[in-house]
Amino acid sequence: PIGLQTYTMSGNSLEGQKIGDDSITARTKDGHEVHIDCSITFQIDPEKVLELHKMWQNRYIDGLIRPVLRSVIRNGTSQYTIDEVNSEKRIKLQKEFKTYLKKLITKNRLVFKEFFLRNVAFSSEYEKAFEKKQVVLTEAEAEAEAIISKAIAQAKAEAETIILKAMADAKVKQIRTEKMAFPLLER
Repeated sequence: PIGLQTYTMSGNSLEGQKIGDDSITARTKDGHEVHIDCSITFQIDPEKVLELHKMWQNRYIDGLIRPVLRSVIRNGTSQYTIDEVNSEKRIKLQKEFKTYLKKLITKNRLVFKEFFLRNVAFSSEYEKAFEKKQVVLTEAEAEAEAIISKAIAQAKAEAETIILKAMADAKVKQIRTEKMAFPLLER
């Protein structure tokens, strides 16, 4: 078929082409395991269909697409830490996957269309640690805000005290000045 084809590898048994968990398991730079769901959209180059058939026959999915997806994702993921994979750097990672896949797919007489990084699942230990970290950060932020609010209130109170003292001192000076200017009026 020379029409557009999509191949999906997913942990959800109802989403991919293979029954069961077909997500790609990869290790991060710091040794954590992640499970990646992805899809690739491609088509057979109509001008190279005979070459493709000679090279792969009808095995281009199992012989090329699946191994290339696994290889690119495993190699790419191994360049990042778990926290980087779970951050905005995921977009960079997806772009890298797309670049390498395009090169490898095109080289093998297919037309690369798109790559979708659909889901990244982390181990339950990492998810628990991440949630705990988020709770600690939230508590730390709340504590910092309380300390700042208290410091601001204390600074305002001290400022008001200074202002009141300055006003009282000014009033005392005014009264003294008036008494010195009109000493006879007091009698």
